[in-house]
Amino acid sequence: MTVRDSLPHGGQPTGEAAANDDPQIFLVRHGETLWNREGRMQGRLDSPLTRLGQEQARRMGETLAEVVGDPTGFTLVSSPLGRAYHTMELIAGRLGLPPTACRIDRRLKEMSWGQWDGLTLSEIERYFPDELEARARNTWRYTPPGGESYSMVQARVRPFLDEAVGHGRLIIVAHGVVVQVLRGLYAGLMPEEIVSLPEPSEAVFRLIAGAVDTYAAEAA
Repeated sequence: MTVRDSLPHGGQPTGEAAANDDPQIFLVRHGETLWNREGRMQGRLDSPLTRLGQEQARRMGETLAEVVGDPTGFTLVSSPLGRAYHTMELIAGRLGLPPTACRIDRRLKEMSWGQWDGLTLSEIERYFPDELEARARNTWRYTPPGGESYSMVQARVRPFLDEAVGHGRLIIVAHGVVVQVLRGLYAGLMPEEIVSLPEPSEAVFRLIAGAVDTYAAEAA
């Protein structure tokens, strides 16, 4: 299913609804997980949201409610991984959007760390000596054993972004690397700039007019 296929169908909006139906894209990363707290690579594996992670998701929902206003016509699109889907559910609840407004897109899965999934940095250094240094020399193209590179993630998510831009009102819930790459591609950044982008779980990003706006979703 493409992004365009997932958009709601129906009659043409009129009046105020039509004025608010312009294409808009918002991006968020899932809330903190148990493995985030432990410093473990997650990749295609998963761990549950912590209590803080659930609160972060609710705060991002509140920020979206303030920025979006009326959420009618928005579709939430999530990675299929549990930590992202749970975040999407909490955001949808805050926005008052029904389950029919939520979609899954497998292209939004996090970058696979391959044999590094589930390991801490110290464990990677122990079991794969010199590999972290090799990655640091060419972060964009380095591929962990059995995993993916940033370049491979770009090839996977670019078609998703091309479909999304200009074709709906979307709130996308994904992962650190995927959100980095989507923001960078949209803004036309170079690879070395993309890999240096922050990966917060307490922010909402809006893609608009070729630029990326950031809204903090921190505790009051």
